[in-house]
Amino acid sequence: LIIESHIMFVLKNYSFLSLPKLKSLTINSFDNIVIQQHGLKNLACLEDLTLRFHNFLPEFANGIFKSLNNLKRLFMFYHSYGEQNIFTRQTFDGLKNIQLLVIAGFNITTLSSNFFNLQTLEILFLFDNKVCEVSRGAFLGLKNLRGLDFGENRISNIGPGIFGAICDED
Repeated sequence: LIIESHIMFVLKNYSFLSLPKLKSLTINSFDNIVIQQHGLKNLACLEDLTLRFHNFLPEFANGIFKSLNNLKRLFMFYHSYGEQNIFTRQTFDGLKNIQLLVIAGFNITTLSSNFFNLQTLEILFLFDNKVCEVSRGAFLGLKNLRGLDFGENRISNIGPGIFGAICDED
């Protein structure tokens, strides 16, 4: 399913109630978008989610992905020049089977300790952001990570032990 909107768009709670077997969803927004707390609820079979935002930063609550237990691939793109970062440690809560995560153009500047906490994640793309600081422990819990792309960021220094959580055994 592909949804594209060129006007203000609100994805209301339980919008996908009649599509419980949906496996792939793409949302392209060229104007402001609000995704309500349960806007992605009832998508238990969803495996691929692409969110593409142009010009306006989306508004969505922490844990917005919490009900997407089968999601394997999440692609998030933001095409603008704003200086805001909308992600917190809780943003990706509930992504228990995620294997691929792409976050591009969201102007993330810092990866704090335990930022992702996605134990099944295998590939992480953080390109075209503004990452300049990666805190020790930012990759805690990412023991399955085998691919990492930090292209087009502002990293000037990588301190000791930053990637240790990826390589350490239990």
